[in-house]
Amino acid sequence: MAKVVVAVSSQWKVNSKMSVGWKSADNINTKTRSICLLIVILIIFTMLSQSSIAISHEKGRKENSTFFPPILNRAKDAKWTFIVYLDADNNLEGAGIEDFNEMEDVGSTEDVNIVVLFDRAEGEDTSNGDWTDARIFYVQHDEDTTNMGNYEDNVTQWQIGEVNMGDPSVLANFTIWAMKSFPAEHYLLDLWDHGGAFWGVCWDDNDNDYLDMRNLSTALSYVVEKTGRKLDIIGFDACLMAQMAVLYEIYNYADYIVASGYTEPGDGWPYTRILSPLVENPNMSAEDLSRLIVDKYIESYTDRQSDPTDTPTVSMGAFNTKKLHKAFEMFNRFAMALAYGGGIHYMQNVYFGEIRLARSRTASYDMLHFGPFDLTGYCMYDVIDFITNLQTYAPHVYKYTSVYATQARSYIESAVVEAKSTPVHPRIHSLHMYFPNGLDNKYDKRFDRTKYAREMYWDDFLRHFINNTLAENTPPSLLISFPTNYAKINQSVGRIKISGIAFDIQDTLVGVYISVNGGSWIKCNGTNNWFFVLDTGKVRGNVTLLVRGYDGSLYSPPKTLHIFVLPNIITKEVKKGISPLILYCCALLIITILVLMWRKGTLKRIRLSTMGMIDKLRK
Repeated sequence: MAKVVVAVSSQWKVNSKMSVGWKSADNINTKTRSICLLIVILIIFTMLSQSSIAISHEKGRKENSTFFPPILNRAKDAKWTFIVYLDADNNLEGAGIEDFNEMEDVGSTEDVNIVVLFDRAEGEDTSNGDWTDARIFYVQHDEDTTNMGNYEDNVTQWQIGEVNMGDPSVLANFTIWAMKSFPAEHYLLDLWDHGGAFWGVCWDDNDNDYLDMRNLSTALSYVVEKTGRKLDIIGFDACLMAQMAVLYEIYNYADYIVASGYTEPGDGWPYTRILSPLVENPNMSAEDLSRLIVDKYIESYTDRQSDPTDTPTVSMGAFNTKKLHKAFEMFNRFAMALAYGGGIHYMQNVYFGEIRLARSRTASYDMLHFGPFDLTGYCMYDVIDFITNLQTYAPHVYKYTSVYATQARSYIESAVVEAKSTPVHPRIHSLHMYFPNGLDNKYDKRFDRTKYAREMYWDDFLRHFINNTLAENTPPSLLISFPTNYAKINQSVGRIKISGIAFDIQDTLVGVYISVNGGSWIKCNGTNNWFFVLDTGKVRGNVTLLVRGYDGSLYSPPKTLHIFVLPNIITKEVKKGISPLILYCCALLIITILVLMWRKGTLKRIRLSTMGMIDKLRK
């Protein structure tokens, strides 16, 4: 955010009572001047608060005050805007330049905008001018596959100085700027860099920072709030991001998510192969583009061509977030069933021994997986393959969890739009879960920071698994069915029914409770099928609803629902042109004038004159 400095030229003095004023030739006294100054400051503060984007950053990290260019005014909406958050401020700088050249091989068109925030590193790659700050590019067609093309400042290139790509405000600011400057029917956001599953993504070596899951969620929720819409696709050109915890963190902010289960080779996505078909067919749907990314990625590493070199361990998956919503709930019930185990405490050692056996037979995303051990520390296991293996290797476990296991697998498979891997890994379904063995890999408490751990039961199951102890009880689990997150609801509808389903494995559900904008908890109607009627006349703007279940002893972690309640439009003129900020400033100006008139006695004279005229008329 740019700093605004207001300079006031005057002669200041301090009187004996420590009151501050200034010398002036007019007869408006000090008190009036002070009131005027306060009003001016209030106006300036209001303007700044309306125009700036401020996102709180995690304590201990470096704040970033990057100034982005003014929003561009483009006459026509494109079909697609392909937004790339290219964090090459690390040892991937050379790969970043190669991928940028792949994008230039296609270039932007009238129907497809390719917009890239490119942050380079010091001391890694000295080619292409060896600049080390960050720049935004509206990517142009260029056939030179080694050197970046020529760009015109403030037309196709914007130099914004050094940025911290691990700061959520940078991600939010850039994405909003790109969406508003290059409007389109569809938007894809590509997060390019190192990836580390729930540990984070986008490491910036210059600032020694990265985006953890909470940062990522904060940035994307702000984008949705400020643009009033979800992204069509969120993609990760980064390692290991096709994980349950990652998808749960961001599935509310896009219609589709595309990510790799395995680590990615340095060449990453094949951008020429992805963008060329999109430019040829800009009417491509979001689902079709997500499939295309999966297909072209796997094809590029299995086609026996030299660029990129074929790799035996690659996978990529595309996921429909509308279907993930129900899949997460079914997997949560499965996790509870695993932890509860029908209450057979007398044989819990046998029970968890079977789970360990099924885990050791499950396809792992750790390249040095051996039996129960994950030698490189990536204790990530294929979700669908693990559920399948329970039936074969864990008969006692499957007896108590078969219904929940079958439901979880069915709903997860329905959420997978496309999943592919190399032929040497036929049991990989491109979606994994964090699953430490408690031996060489202890439970990482950083997992507790994820929304997945805060709201779902998998982290609780892991503790029971590591300690070989069955759960005495599990909390209820619930799903908000309607409306969807970030739904837009006009205030004129009057009332809307918030509804969903609740579940308790011991079947002791007492009720479901809801809180509106941090208010008191209110009991909903119904139990397993619950609903709450929200009066839209009493709320406006971004409304936050928290919902939780209660089984007589345990509350479920609250689920969060955000909705936009849109006010009724009063006049077309206000909607078209008059900014609320302008109206507010005009009101403050009128108040200022009235205060000045009152201080000088003008209002009193007007009142007396008016009363005199009325008296004359009466006579």
